[in-house]
Amino acid sequence: MTSFKKTLRVVGGSTAEGYGVDPQKSFGSMASQYLQYNYVFNGFHMLRIDQMIPLFDSIEISEDEVVIVMVGIADGWLQPRGVFLKLLPQSWRGDGKLNPATRHSRNLRKRIKQKVRHSLKFAVKLVAWSTRLYRSPTPLSEFRRNFIELLELLKSRSVTTIFMIPQKPRR
Repeated sequence: MTSFKKTLRVVGGSTAEGYGVDPQKSFGSMASQYLQYNYVFNGFHMLRIDQMIPLFDSIEISEDEVVIVMVGIADGWLQPRGVFLKLLPQSWRGDGKLNPATRHSRNLRKRIKQKVRHSLKFAVKLVAWSTRLYRSPTPLSEFRRNFIELLELLKSRSVTTIFMIPQKPRR
């Protein structure tokens, strides 16, 4: 990889990383190639805003970097809660476990099983959502408080930052 003067750092979850996409075709990789910047990704699957501040505390950021923060998807992603969570099979519990697989097997038998499992999960999600047993892990007031704290942290470091936040209805 050619070394450039500036660096584009993308911080976020699996969407920011480009999960399921060829790494060379992820948003950050393509943007850095277009800008002729070095590219760095920091984050992990289902990264929530309350996990961002400790993550930024562990990152060395120089003044010649541009940081794109992609936050809010995992915070608004509906998750099973309460009694409903305890009724689910263990493999369906946790962040993103009721969501469809991004890839399916080429083997017809396995693919059919995967699609049946996905349909069952979707039906369970619909019932749970309509009964409010399936809600966002981060209340909007908490998201706002953490967002302001994150803004202040990045402002104190004089970091050029671009925030990308999804517009998503919350329950």
